[in-house]
Amino acid sequence: MEGAEAVAVSREAEGGLRLAGSSGSISDAAFTEVARGAFGVLARAAGITEDGVLGSEALSGVSKADAKALYSALCTYIVEAVRAESSAEAVGTGLVDLGLSAARAKTVVSLYRDARARLADLLADTGVSLGKVVDVEWRLDYQVQSSGVGKTHKPQYFIKLKTATPTGELKDVEFTATLQQLQDMLTRLKEASGAVEGMVGVDDGGSSSGG
Repeated sequence: MEGAEAVAVSREAEGGLRLAGSSGSISDAAFTEVARGAFGVLARAAGITEDGVLGSEALSGVSKADAKALYSALCTYIVEAVRAESSAEAVGTGLVDLGLSAARAKTVVSLYRDARARLADLLADTGVSLGKVVDVEWRLDYQVQSSGVGKTHKPQYFIKLKTATPTGELKDVEFTATLQQLQDMLTRLKEASGAVEGMVGVDDGGSSSGG
Protein backbone atom coordinates (compact mmCIF):
# COMPACT_ATOMS: atom_id res chain seq x y z
CA MET A 1 0.00 0.00 0.00
CA GLU A 2 1.38 3.40 -0.94
CA GLY A 3 2.17 5.89 1.79
CA ALA A 4 0.37 9.21 1.91
CA GLU A 5 2.81 11.13 4.11
CA ALA A 6 5.99 12.91 3.05
CA VAL A 7 9.23 10.95 2.76
CA ALA A 8 11.45 11.00 5.87
CA VAL A 9 15.17 11.62 5.29
CA SER A 10 18.14 12.76 7.33
CA ARG A 11 18.81 16.42 8.12
CA GLU A 12 21.84 16.31 5.83
CA ALA A 13 19.66 15.13 2.93
CA GLU A 14 17.10 17.80 3.74
CA GLY A 15 19.86 20.40 3.52
CA GLY A 16 20.86 19.19 0.08
CA LEU A 17 17.28 19.31 -1.13
CA ARG A 18 16.67 22.77 0.33
CA LEU A 19 19.71 23.89 -1.64
CA ALA A 20 17.83 22.93 -4.77
CA GLY A 21 15.07 25.32 -3.76
CA SER A 22 17.35 28.20 -4.64
CA SER A 23 17.41 28.80 -8.38
CA GLY A 24 20.32 31.17 -7.77
CA SER A 25 22.54 28.26 -6.72
CA ILE A 26 21.30 25.62 -9.13
CA SER A 27 19.54 26.33 -12.42
CA ASP A 28 16.49 24.39 -13.59
CA ALA A 29 18.58 22.72 -16.29
CA ALA A 30 21.22 21.66 -13.76
CA PHE A 31 18.59 20.35 -11.36
CA THR A 32 16.94 18.30 -14.10
CA GLU A 33 20.31 16.87 -15.12
CA VAL A 34 21.13 15.82 -11.56
CA ALA A 35 17.65 14.37 -11.00
CA ARG A 36 17.80 12.30 -14.19
CA GLY A 37 21.30 11.20 -13.32
CA ALA A 38 20.34 10.16 -9.78
CA PHE A 39 17.50 7.99 -11.04
CA GLY A 40 19.70 6.59 -13.78
CA VAL A 41 22.50 5.61 -11.43
CA LEU A 42 20.12 4.06 -8.89
CA ALA A 43 18.33 2.14 -11.63
CA ARG A 44 21.71 0.99 -13.01
CA ALA A 45 20.98 2.43 -16.43
CA ALA A 46 23.67 1.66 -18.99
CA GLY A 47 26.31 4.35 -19.39
CA ILE A 48 25.17 6.49 -16.46
CA THR A 49 27.63 6.96 -13.59
CA GLU A 50 27.92 9.35 -10.66
CA ASP A 51 31.10 10.87 -12.10
CA GLY A 52 29.39 11.35 -15.44
CA VAL A 53 26.41 13.07 -13.84
CA LEU A 54 28.49 15.42 -11.69
CA GLY A 55 30.81 16.18 -14.60
CA SER A 56 28.03 17.09 -17.00
CA GLU A 57 28.28 20.37 -18.91
CA ALA A 58 24.84 21.29 -17.56
CA LEU A 59 26.49 21.63 -14.13
CA SER A 60 29.34 23.85 -15.29
CA GLY A 61 27.95 26.80 -13.35
CA VAL A 62 27.40 24.81 -10.14
CA SER A 63 30.10 24.27 -7.52
CA LYS A 64 31.22 20.68 -7.06
CA ALA A 65 30.14 20.79 -3.42
CA ASP A 66 26.61 21.95 -4.26
CA ALA A 67 26.26 19.45 -7.10
CA LYS A 68 27.44 16.60 -4.88
CA ALA A 69 25.14 17.65 -2.03
CA LEU A 70 22.11 17.76 -4.31
CA TYR A 71 22.96 14.46 -5.98
CA SER A 72 23.45 12.66 -2.65
CA ALA A 73 20.27 14.18 -1.20
CA LEU A 74 18.19 13.17 -4.21
CA CYS A 75 19.56 9.61 -4.11
CA THR A 76 18.71 9.35 -0.42
CA TYR A 77 15.24 10.78 -0.95
CA ILE A 78 14.51 8.45 -3.87
CA VAL A 79 15.66 5.32 -2.05
CA GLU A 80 13.66 6.15 1.08
CA ALA A 81 10.58 6.89 -1.02
CA VAL A 82 10.83 3.54 -2.78
CA ARG A 83 11.57 1.72 0.47
CA ALA A 84 8.50 3.26 2.13
CA GLU A 85 6.36 2.61 -0.98
CA SER A 86 5.48 6.29 -1.02
CA SER A 87 3.01 7.52 -3.60
CA ALA A 88 4.12 9.92 -6.31
CA GLU A 89 1.92 12.56 -4.72
CA ALA A 90 3.66 12.12 -1.35
CA VAL A 91 7.05 12.41 -3.04
CA GLY A 92 6.04 15.68 -4.67
CA THR A 93 4.48 17.09 -1.51
CA GLY A 94 7.62 16.33 0.49
CA LEU A 95 9.84 18.13 -2.01
CA VAL A 96 7.63 21.20 -2.09
CA ASP A 97 7.62 21.25 1.72
CA LEU A 98 11.41 21.32 1.57
CA GLY A 99 11.33 24.45 -0.58
CA LEU A 100 11.52 23.08 -4.12
CA SER A 101 9.40 24.75 -6.76
CA ALA A 102 6.36 22.93 -8.08
CA ALA A 103 8.11 22.56 -11.43
CA ARG A 104 11.17 20.86 -9.91
CA ALA A 105 9.02 18.63 -7.73
CA LYS A 106 7.04 17.68 -10.84
CA THR A 107 10.27 16.68 -12.59
CA VAL A 108 11.18 14.30 -9.77
CA VAL A 109 7.64 12.92 -9.55
CA SER A 110 7.64 12.12 -13.26
CA LEU A 111 10.97 10.32 -13.00
CA TYR A 112 9.80 8.53 -9.85
CA ARG A 113 6.71 7.17 -11.56
CA ASP A 114 8.80 5.80 -14.41
CA ALA A 115 11.53 4.24 -12.26
CA ARG A 116 9.70 3.16 -9.10
CA ALA A 117 9.02 -0.45 -10.13
CA ARG A 118 12.58 -0.97 -11.33
CA LEU A 119 14.05 0.53 -8.15
CA ALA A 120 11.75 -1.54 -5.93
CA ASP A 121 12.97 -4.71 -7.65
CA LEU A 122 16.60 -3.69 -7.20
CA LEU A 123 16.08 -2.93 -3.50
CA ALA A 124 14.43 -6.32 -3.02
CA ASP A 125 17.32 -8.08 -4.77
CA THR A 126 19.89 -6.17 -2.73
CA GLY A 127 18.31 -7.18 0.56
CA VAL A 128 17.48 -10.79 -0.30
CA SER A 129 20.52 -12.24 1.51
CA LEU A 130 20.30 -10.04 4.59
CA GLY A 131 18.93 -11.62 7.73
CA LYS A 132 17.27 -10.12 10.77
CA VAL A 133 18.16 -10.77 14.39
CA VAL A 134 15.23 -12.59 16.01
CA ASP A 135 16.77 -13.63 19.32
CA VAL A 136 19.90 -13.28 21.44
CA GLU A 137 21.39 -15.78 23.87
CA TRP A 138 24.37 -15.23 26.15
CA ARG A 139 26.23 -16.75 29.02
CA LEU A 140 29.06 -15.62 31.27
CA ASP A 141 32.07 -17.81 31.82
CA TYR A 142 35.48 -17.29 33.40
CA GLN A 143 38.75 -17.95 31.66
CA VAL A 144 41.54 -19.04 34.01
CA GLN A 145 44.82 -17.26 33.38
CA SER A 146 48.14 -17.73 35.14
CA SER A 147 50.16 -14.74 36.29
CA GLY A 148 53.13 -14.02 38.49
CA VAL A 149 50.87 -13.71 41.52
CA GLY A 150 48.81 -16.81 40.83
CA LYS A 151 45.75 -17.65 38.81
CA THR A 152 43.14 -15.09 37.81
CA HIS A 153 39.65 -15.61 36.47
CA LYS A 154 38.93 -13.35 33.52
CA PRO A 155 35.21 -12.94 32.64
CA GLN A 156 34.26 -13.80 29.08
CA TYR A 157 30.86 -13.65 27.41
CA PHE A 158 29.58 -16.15 24.86
CA ILE A 159 27.02 -14.54 22.54
CA LYS A 160 24.70 -16.26 20.09
CA LEU A 161 22.63 -14.18 17.67
CA LYS A 162 19.76 -16.04 16.07
CA THR A 163 18.98 -14.63 12.62
CA ALA A 164 16.24 -15.33 10.09
CA THR A 165 16.58 -14.80 6.34
CA PRO A 166 13.69 -13.40 4.27
CA THR A 167 12.93 -17.02 3.27
CA GLY A 168 12.56 -18.04 6.92
CA GLU A 169 15.84 -19.95 7.25
CA LEU A 170 17.32 -19.69 10.75
CA LYS A 171 21.04 -19.25 11.28
CA ASP A 172 23.21 -18.74 14.35
CA VAL A 173 26.06 -16.25 14.65
CA GLU A 174 28.29 -17.01 17.61
CA PHE A 175 31.19 -15.09 19.09
CA THR A 176 32.97 -14.38 22.36
CA ALA A 177 33.69 -10.98 23.85
CA THR A 178 35.08 -9.32 26.93
CA LEU A 179 33.06 -6.89 29.00
CA GLN A 180 34.90 -3.96 27.39
CA GLN A 181 34.16 -5.28 23.90
CA LEU A 182 30.47 -5.64 24.71
CA GLN A 183 30.40 -2.10 26.09
CA ASP A 184 32.05 -0.81 22.91
CA MET A 185 29.48 -2.69 20.82
CA LEU A 186 26.64 -1.26 22.88
CA THR A 187 28.00 2.26 22.36
CA ARG A 188 28.13 1.77 18.60
CA LEU A 189 24.61 0.33 18.53
CA LYS A 190 23.35 3.35 20.48
CA GLU A 191 25.09 5.63 17.95
CA ALA A 192 23.40 3.75 15.10
CA SER A 193 20.03 4.00 16.87
CA GLY A 194 20.55 7.74 17.35
CA ALA A 195 21.35 8.16 13.66
CA VAL A 196 18.14 6.37 12.67
CA GLU A 197 16.11 8.46 15.10
CA GLY A 198 17.64 11.61 13.69
CA MET A 199 16.79 10.48 10.18
CA VAL A 200 13.10 10.10 10.99
CA GLY A 201 12.98 13.20 13.16
CA VAL A 202 12.49 11.45 16.48
CA ASP A 203 13.99 13.22 19.52
CA ASP A 204 15.40 11.24 22.42
CA GLY A 205 13.00 13.01 24.74
CA GLY A 206 9.90 12.00 22.78
CA SER A 207 7.74 14.70 21.22
CA SER A 208 9.55 17.55 19.51
CA SER A 209 6.92 20.07 20.56
CA GLY A 210 7.86 22.64 23.17
CA GLY A 211 6.83 22.50 26.79
